Amino acid sequence: MSLRRGSGSGGGGYSNGTLRSNVSDASRASRSDKIRVKCHFKDTRQIMVPLEVTFKDFQVRIQKKFESARPLRLKYKDGDTMVTMTDQEDMEIAFDMAGAFSGGSVEVWCFD
Repeated sequence: MSLRRGSGSGGGGYSNGTLRSNVSDASRASRSDKIRVKCHFKDTRQIMVPLEVTFKDFQVRIQKKFESARPLRLKYKDGDTMVTMTDQEDMEIAFDMAGAFSGGSVEVWCFD
């Protein structure tokens, strides 16, 4: 016996024995197309960036957030090691390790 309630694609309910979320697809998509980034520098601040952000734009967003006159060096943690981000590939690895592409957040340490 499987519970079935509701039909169509908007509301919540049971379908094929699985609980569907009451959150609309559009709302879910708008949240999942951005990544939350926790930035540590002189204090800790957060930004939201699109999944498709370029490394250069990522650097600029963080630089502006801290009102820094020049670009900051960015690092992320890989276990006990601090890894420097120098290009798009490094940034994507940091995002992937943090699970950012599946809803996680990224932590970045910034240096002059």
